[in-house]
Amino acid sequence: MSLPFGTIVTVTNPINGRSVDVEINDRGPHSRKFKIDLSEGAAKELGFYGKGVAKLEISYLPDTE
Repeated sequence: MSLPFGTIVTVTNPINGRSVDVEINDRGPHSRKFKIDLSEGAAKELGFYGKGVAKLEISYLPDTE
């Protein structure tokens, strides 16, 4: 999945139900194993900072233009 820069996605941690909205601002990570690379702040809000990785749900509303 490749989304345009500036797209807002909602990332949810299904373990604790916490969600955060983030803006797509680069093309990383460059690994097939990972779908998104989050900032330290987003990882802290989602409750997995310090673990390094987590299974997350990603959703967004497609541009209707």
